[in-house]
Amino acid sequence: MSRPVALPRTRTVTNIRAREGWHFPDLREVARHRELLFNFARRDLSVRYRQTWLGVGWVVFQPLALMGIMALFFGQVVRQAPGQAPFPVFVFTGLVAWNFFNALVSESAASVIAYQAIVMKVFFPRLIVPLAPALTTLVDLAIGLCIVLVLMAVYGYYPTLRTLLLPVFIVLLALAALSLGVFLSALNVRYRDIRYAIPVMMQALFFSAPIMFSPSILSSPFSTVYRVNPIAPIIEGVRWSLIGGPDVPGLELLYVVPVVLGALVLSLGYFETTQQSFADVL
Repeated sequence: MSRPVALPRTRTVTNIRAREGWHFPDLREVARHRELLFNFARRDLSVRYRQTWLGVGWVVFQPLALMGIMALFFGQVVRQAPGQAPFPVFVFTGLVAWNFFNALVSESAASVIAYQAIVMKVFFPRLIVPLAPALTTLVDLAIGLCIVLVLMAVYGYYPTLRTLLLPVFIVLLALAALSLGVFLSALNVRYRDIRYAIPVMMQALFFSAPIMFSPSILSSPFSTVYRVNPIAPIIEGVRWSLIGGPDVPGLELLYVVPVVLGALVLSLGYFETTQQSFADVL
């Protein structure tokens, strides 16, 4: 009686090689690892307010405190545009949008260094690391928008049909923040002094964004220079979709959208090209 012959087992070998030249990340691979993305975001949320007195209340307290300071010291100094909402509502709506942008850029820029122990040892799409803060900051933004609605009701402002455009401006703001944050996260790996320049850069962007005053009160050429900042029309759009006013987003968006999308493509390409050497540099 013949005995069956055992066939040799075939083993699949996967070679991971660095690609040369400029290339774009495989977003399908990021989508396949979306569970890891959610786990990173869940961890960041649980760690952020651990052992804090107010906990998630800091999301509410910080913009309210800053709004109170601005209303106290600048409310009687800053000239209001015709048809502008009361100063506290005007400032708070801008602060909520700005805090979302600021937090997403700052956390995304520092994310690779914060997760360097995992980046050096485990293979996974590195792009997930700077993308994860987008989910955590969206939670903070949702809480801030709830406070905005309460403050609007106090001053007699209520959502209208234009509020349906709010998600469009939030997506634009998130893409603008990610384009800057992803680029800085890769740059921060190679040049560690970038982390000291980021707060200065964000302060400069804060004063060049329409937070404390309306761009319509500026005269030429300052108004032209002011609107060159692509963040300004997006924050104006967030505010306009909530409370209306004289600052209606219009022609500025014709250059803001391609600038943001172009910056995002370049940022993703730079990150994917440089991430192959992260383990060596870290």
